[in-house]
Amino acid sequence: MPIDRLSVVSFWIFVHHWFANGMTVYEPSFISDWITAKAQDDHKVEFYVPFTDIENATETQVPVKVIVEVKVEDGDDYYIFNAFGSSPRDDDATEKYGGVIYFYNASGVLILLPERFDNDPLGMKNDDGLAVYLGTDTTWYQPLSLNGGTIQTRYADASVRVKMWRQNDMPPDYDTDFQYHLRSKNDISKNNLTTYFEIPIGMTSYPDMVVVQAKPTATFAEFPGVISEGNGIPGCFTCGREAGGLTFAYNASHVRVWVKKNYPITSAADGWGLKTYLNNERLVSYEVNIRVLAWNFDSDTNKCRWTMNSTIYANQQSTEVPRMIFSSPIEDMNSVLVLVSVSMLLI
Repeated sequence: MPIDRLSVVSFWIFVHHWFANGMTVYEPSFISDWITAKAQDDHKVEFYVPFTDIENATETQVPVKVIVEVKVEDGDDYYIFNAFGSSPRDDDATEKYGGVIYFYNASGVLILLPERFDNDPLGMKNDDGLAVYLGTDTTWYQPLSLNGGTIQTRYADASVRVKMWRQNDMPPDYDTDFQYHLRSKNDISKNNLTTYFEIPIGMTSYPDMVVVQAKPTATFAEFPGVISEGNGIPGCFTCGREAGGLTFAYNASHVRVWVKKNYPITSAADGWGLKTYLNNERLVSYEVNIRVLAWNFDSDTNKCRWTMNSTIYANQQSTEVPRMIFSSPIEDMNSVLVLVSVSMLLI
């Protein structure tokens, strides 16, 4: 990859925040109602949300983008987080963690929250999984609420909602289809692995949004045609052997994709979802086909407009929590897509 911001390791971070208000073409193809969820509650840790925009959708109609929003309430305030595209860790480590994970196909979305795995002969598993966990004040600067107070760091209760875009409703400027291949584990040949590669995208400028979809080569009868979206920054890849995930970064010319050797690329195993499904194989795959999609929204102002575009800087010595306040309240959050990109500065 050409030398760029992507290739420099530095604690200085450039954060670019876009607030895109959908207009006409870019409005979501499907928006679900809010669903009440709760970590460690067997009645509220797993949901299947069917798409209702197309009846009997086929794999050729797989969405180009799916977001699962996770909303938590803190007094008079509320905060919305995005769910993970795969399990960032399992429940083996005896420490707090949090998150909501999701998978989708052409027909719907499977949403999973932390749930203790009872089949545990070594007694290692725990019920420390939450819907949202923001860490401790010794390792993370705590965000402030709108009224200036520090927000809570642990939320078991949340509401979840799905937003989905089909290709016709948000056509990408670049689409590789599922032509690239990753394999993180091979029990026969340790050398026959592909855990990293770069994909040329040929954009004229930095993309405004990049999506990396991973489709397991294995077939899961429970959820045919399952797709997992890559996460932009690695999760806790040392927290349990069943943790899964795909990491990616990009510049104007390439998308770089990583997976961890001998770890699943997709996983809903060991501590996620209904106890009736809790096992070490659920939606676990070490081999996937990869699709990369990229958008440059500014190239078509008729389809999308930015209502906020600002920059903040932070580094390891920062004592202020980076915050961005919208210049005015957003009247309709339903058609909103919030994008935050992080770039390392050349110094």
